[in-house]
Amino acid sequence: MSNKKLITKQLNLSSIDDVQIEYNKMFMILPTPIVDKLMNLNNYSNFKWFTNIKKSSVDDNHIKTLNRINKLIIILKSIYDKNKANDAGKYIYNFQYKKTDFRKLFSADACDTYMSFLADIGLVNKCEDSNYSAGKFAYTYRMSKELFEGQTYSMIFNLQKSYNVEDENEVIYTYYNSDVKIDNRMKLTLDVVKINKADAISDEIRYYLKSNNDNIESLAHRINNILSFGSKKYLTIGKKVNRLYHHITNLSSIARKHLNIKFNFVDITNCQPLLLAYTMKSNNCEVDAEYINDVENGSFYEQFMFLNSNRNQTKVSIYKNLFFGFNKNNETNELFKKLYPSVWEYLNQVNQNKDNSGQTLASILQNIETEIFSDVADVCQNSGYLFTLHDSIYFDNVADEQPVKEHLTNKFSEYGLQVRFNF
Repeated sequence: MSNKKLITKQLNLSSIDDVQIEYNKMFMILPTPIVDKLMNLNNYSNFKWFTNIKKSSVDDNHIKTLNRINKLIIILKSIYDKNKANDAGKYIYNFQYKKTDFRKLFSADACDTYMSFLADIGLVNKCEDSNYSAGKFAYTYRMSKELFEGQTYSMIFNLQKSYNVEDENEVIYTYYNSDVKIDNRMKLTLDVVKINKADAISDEIRYYLKSNNDNIESLAHRINNILSFGSKKYLTIGKKVNRLYHHITNLSSIARKHLNIKFNFVDITNCQPLLLAYTMKSNNCEVDAEYINDVENGSFYEQFMFLNSNRNQTKVSIYKNLFFGFNKNNETNELFKKLYPSVWEYLNQVNQNKDNSGQTLASILQNIETEIFSDVADVCQNSGYLFTLHDSIYFDNVADEQPVKEHLTNKFSEYGLQVRFNF
């Protein structure tokens, strides 16, 4: 179904050429059953607010109903964008509904009406234990997993806008946490950086096809993050860790290649495993020599690859069953115990003590990571634009590459650890 504003089309992942020329008008991507439900006017017949518009002809009612569906999808996209990964890398589905999030788009009453409708059709649900207080706490809702799980996906195109780098999304809101102290150049970068959305989406799909990845949900998240880029600018800090988050954080390394500023970058190979050794040594804990050798040489994940089909799945399994979770009955966990018994015992102790200490391994490692990278921007004396991204730093002048590498090398050498870089 289409109208003057919206058109939908199923995403064909057998070839990138099928939709490449239309990427610059794409608005959102969702599981096909959800798109079919939203675009089918028959599904609105029981909702008089959508279909009955007084003193209008039948044709006018039809057009106005479609326009309201368009606004409904705008609200839905903003809700979808709230589903970000938490500090442990897991997606969360709860979100707080704040009318101020939509203040540039709709009136408060209209927002409430659209939210009620989304709840009626089962795409969001108000949490029963929502801690609402007027002027203090917003209602908490939970998104339906239907929004994120599908065998096929369809694209929604907005024919009134062109989302090229020259025509960025309207900035819905800007929020920079005043408690977060950053280099002024990073603030400038967050203000001015843009992305060529058509080229970024094309590359994401090329990567998906080339890698034979079957995780289409992940691809959908990546595409929607690209489509949302520029509409919400923010800088904040994690609730349980000191990690910085900003609107560039949501872009994959593939998409970041299409920013309007040409960046060089340095990140640490096997950073989280190396940070574990750093943490243990700083606390005078014994670290297996084999573990240090493997993380320093960049061959840590390769020790487990025969258990999985590729390196990415190996990393996911290690983080899920050892670093950010601890599943003793998993084969990756069992192999880790055989290879690195001292490190495994440290992980076991952290897991057992997390309820009393209030610290998970994820929070420990990410706080160390933030501490190490907190002053790395200071050594970039030649760059006008830069930003940190967890265990990496991006800068626009290649002359800063060597000072950054020397700075980070010195940090780890304090505990006798060698570091390798990706750049």
